[in-house]
Amino acid sequence: MTKRLWSDIQDAEPESVGMSSAGLRRLRLATREDVYKKDTIAGVAHIIIRRGRCVFAQAAGWADRELGRRFSVRTICHLHGATKPLVVAAFLTLLDKGKIALDAEVSAYLPFSEEVLSTRGKRRLPLKSKPTLRHLLTMTAGLEYSDSPAYEDLMNKVRGEELCSLEDFCDALAKVPLQREPGGKHEYSFCTDIIGRICEVVSGQPLDQFVHDVLLKPLQMEDTYFVVPRCKSRRIAALYQCQTLSRPKGCRKHCMKRFVDAGPCAKGIKSAGGGILSYEEPGMWSTARDYARFCQMILNGGVAPGGRRVLRAATVRMLWEDSLAPFAQPDGRVLGWNDFGEHDPEEAAFWDKHVWSLLNSTVEVKQNPRTSGLPRRGRTMWMFGGAGTGWAIDASQDLVAVSFAQNFGGGFWERSAGTGCYSLEFARAAVSSSRHSKSVLKHKQKRP
Repeated sequence: MTKRLWSDIQDAEPESVGMSSAGLRRLRLATREDVYKKDTIAGVAHIIIRRGRCVFAQAAGWADRELGRRFSVRTICHLHGATKPLVVAAFLTLLDKGKIALDAEVSAYLPFSEEVLSTRGKRRLPLKSKPTLRHLLTMTAGLEYSDSPAYEDLMNKVRGEELCSLEDFCDALAKVPLQREPGGKHEYSFCTDIIGRICEVVSGQPLDQFVHDVLLKPLQMEDTYFVVPRCKSRRIAALYQCQTLSRPKGCRKHCMKRFVDAGPCAKGIKSAGGGILSYEEPGMWSTARDYARFCQMILNGGVAPGGRRVLRAATVRMLWEDSLAPFAQPDGRVLGWNDFGEHDPEEAAFWDKHVWSLLNSTVEVKQNPRTSGLPRRGRTMWMFGGAGTGWAIDASQDLVAVSFAQNFGGGFWERSAGTGCYSLEFARAAVSSSRHSKSVLKHKQKRP
């Protein structure tokens, strides 16, 4: 255990909250092996909170190996996709205040395309249904991401710095026809960037100031930004890429090298989605310590660790539901979500037991897709950012697990500390082993 991280989240011995110290020790050892022996990751930080108390905090490796800067729970990391839940949570405070409605049309707040490309992509046709804020939150608004051929001219304008603000970008995006009818397919896309712009329009504030005022400040997330202050720049982690190199005697070892993305940045555009053009753009920046506070707020039903309410309880309950249910096909499945594993039964089964949350994260459920009834609800929510910023909330175990790394490649090639929320696996095992130990002890005490 590191020194105390927060004034309002108490430290605790694992056994006092029903966990096994030995189980968490395995996480510490496994992380050190990945960092110092296998070399699959340059640096990583883990935090585990159970029943509102911090039972584990570990950092290993380097934030910048070349400069000798160590990784810590306060290392500032590129969030990339993990930016989305923060912006969406801020956006939902507008819902709580009655300033927006999820089924209101996007065009009520800002310009948005009212045309869709024909099936063959040669003609512009009028929309059959109007896109709503719910479509944006569920990624079913008919938009795509920057690699879409439909956005080639738009992306060239971003690269040429003709579009230098979120407002400019969203106005230009509105002039491009949608790629499909709203509600027709779940497509990971620029939807969250549009949500960020709506935050600006409704609040009358720049996105970074709005997110700070309604989310970061009440949560005391003191190291989370769209632009990191110069005085904290030394705490920024470098991005690394994992490569496999041949070694003598046929051995192969993963070796970390500084990741260099030669792609241009979308200068001036504060991306609510985690970046417009390339991985040089972080979206937002944060630390494992800060993000753990955000996760605990969600687990607490919208109440920050210090006791201040950030989101209404009813709003947070909604985040645990299958938000794509209204857009399902007759068999209960959703295009763009359940068809990820159409050629792989194991992968198909995985997506059938996971749903998209309005928080722009993933929720694990027990039921397969169904054609009627209430939307499926889950008890475990998670999100993995592009460069290794992972978090998970297990409401059934009253657990928060955060794993922050800054690497590409290694986390996808083998099970390692850089793979998403690595700490959740060990945290769950520590709970299970604690229960097993108590059961064995109880059984022994009954024996004559």
